[in-house]
Amino acid sequence: MKPNVGRSRSCTSGNTRTPDATWSGWSGPYTTALGSHINSPKARYLQWKAALTGANGTSPVLTSVSAAYLPRNTRPVVDSVYPLDDAAAAHARLEQPDRFGKVVLECRST
Repeated sequence: MKPNVGRSRSCTSGNTRTPDATWSGWSGPYTTALGSHINSPKARYLQWKAALTGANGTSPVLTSVSAAYLPRNTRPVVDSVYPLDDAAAAHARLEQPDRFGKVVLECRST
Protein backbone atom coordinates (compact mmCIF):
# COMPACT_ATOMS: atom_id res chain seq x y z
CA MET A 1 0.00 0.00 0.00
CA LYS A 2 1.01 3.57 -0.59
CA PRO A 3 2.26 5.87 2.17
CA ASN A 4 -0.43 7.78 4.09
CA VAL A 5 -2.80 4.83 3.78
CA GLY A 6 -3.86 3.04 6.96
CA ARG A 7 -4.90 -0.55 7.31
CA SER A 8 -5.87 -2.93 10.05
CA ARG A 9 -7.27 -6.43 10.09
CA SER A 10 -9.13 -8.32 12.80
CA CYS A 11 -10.38 -11.89 13.12
CA THR A 12 -13.04 -13.85 14.97
CA SER A 13 -13.67 -17.59 15.00
CA GLY A 14 -16.36 -20.10 15.88
CA ASN A 15 -17.75 -23.55 15.27
CA THR A 16 -21.11 -22.60 13.72
CA ARG A 17 -21.56 -21.70 10.06
CA THR A 18 -23.21 -18.37 10.95
CA PRO A 19 -21.50 -16.19 13.58
CA ASP A 20 -23.47 -16.14 16.83
CA ALA A 21 -22.94 -15.58 20.56
CA THR A 22 -20.68 -18.66 20.79
CA TRP A 23 -18.05 -17.09 18.53
CA SER A 24 -14.97 -15.42 19.96
CA GLY A 25 -14.76 -11.67 20.19
CA TRP A 26 -12.89 -9.78 17.49
CA SER A 27 -9.12 -9.90 17.93
CA GLY A 28 -7.16 -6.73 18.29
CA PRO A 29 -6.06 -5.29 14.96
CA TYR A 30 -3.22 -6.89 13.02
CA THR A 31 -1.30 -4.02 11.54
CA THR A 32 1.82 -5.56 10.00
CA ALA A 33 1.73 -5.65 6.21
CA LEU A 34 3.58 -8.96 5.98
CA GLY A 35 1.15 -10.84 8.20
CA SER A 36 1.11 -12.20 11.71
CA HIS A 37 -0.16 -15.08 13.83
CA ILE A 38 -3.96 -15.29 14.09
CA ASN A 39 -4.88 -14.85 17.75
CA SER A 40 -8.47 -16.08 17.52
CA PRO A 41 -9.22 -19.42 19.22
CA LYS A 42 -8.93 -22.53 17.06
CA ALA A 43 -12.31 -23.28 15.49
CA ARG A 44 -13.95 -24.60 12.36
CA TYR A 45 -14.69 -21.17 10.85
CA LEU A 46 -12.67 -17.97 10.65
CA GLN A 47 -14.01 -14.55 9.73
CA TRP A 48 -11.86 -11.50 9.08
CA LYS A 49 -12.51 -7.85 8.48
CA ALA A 50 -10.28 -5.14 7.12
CA ALA A 51 -10.47 -1.41 7.79
CA LEU A 52 -8.76 0.68 5.12
CA THR A 53 -8.35 4.43 5.35
CA GLY A 54 -6.94 6.73 2.70
CA ALA A 55 -5.40 10.15 2.94
CA ASN A 56 -5.14 13.10 0.55
CA GLY A 57 -7.77 11.72 -1.81
CA THR A 58 -6.23 8.26 -2.10
CA SER A 59 -8.41 5.17 -2.13
CA PRO A 60 -6.76 2.09 -0.64
CA VAL A 61 -7.13 -1.21 -2.47
CA LEU A 62 -7.02 -4.64 -0.89
CA THR A 63 -5.68 -7.08 -3.46
CA SER A 64 -5.56 -10.35 -1.52
CA VAL A 65 -5.95 -11.99 1.87
CA SER A 66 -4.82 -15.46 2.86
CA ALA A 67 -5.05 -17.41 6.09
CA ALA A 68 -2.71 -20.37 6.43
CA TYR A 69 -3.36 -23.15 8.89
CA LEU A 70 -2.04 -26.55 9.82
CA PRO A 71 -4.72 -29.04 10.81
CA ARG A 72 -4.05 -31.05 13.92
CA ASN A 73 -3.08 -34.66 13.62
CA THR A 74 -6.45 -36.14 14.52
CA ARG A 75 -7.54 -39.70 15.03
CA PRO A 76 -9.69 -41.07 12.19
CA VAL A 77 -13.36 -41.77 12.83
CA VAL A 78 -14.05 -45.50 12.52
CA ASP A 79 -17.57 -46.48 11.56
CA SER A 80 -17.13 -50.25 11.73
CA VAL A 81 -14.59 -53.09 11.79
CA TYR A 82 -15.00 -56.33 9.85
CA PRO A 83 -12.85 -59.47 9.73
CA LEU A 84 -11.09 -59.96 6.41
CA ASP A 85 -13.29 -62.98 5.71
CA ASP A 86 -16.30 -60.66 5.72
CA ALA A 87 -14.97 -58.22 3.09
CA ALA A 88 -18.27 -58.39 1.17
CA ALA A 89 -20.18 -57.07 4.20
CA ALA A 90 -17.58 -54.32 4.68
CA HIS A 91 -17.97 -53.30 1.05
CA ALA A 92 -21.76 -53.26 1.46
CA ARG A 93 -21.35 -51.01 4.53
CA LEU A 94 -19.38 -48.54 2.40
CA GLU A 95 -22.46 -48.12 0.23
CA GLN A 96 -24.81 -47.35 3.15
CA PRO A 97 -25.97 -43.70 3.25
CA ASP A 98 -25.79 -43.55 7.07
CA ARG A 99 -22.10 -44.52 7.15
CA PHE A 100 -19.84 -41.94 8.78
CA GLY A 101 -16.16 -42.69 9.04
CA LYS A 102 -13.80 -45.44 7.99
CA VAL A 103 -14.77 -49.05 7.37
CA VAL A 104 -11.86 -51.20 8.53
CA LEU A 105 -10.93 -54.72 7.44
CA GLU A 106 -9.07 -56.46 10.25
CA CYS A 107 -6.34 -58.90 9.25
CA ARG A 108 -5.42 -61.34 12.02
CA SER A 109 -2.70 -63.91 11.68
CA THR A 110 -3.57 -67.39 12.91
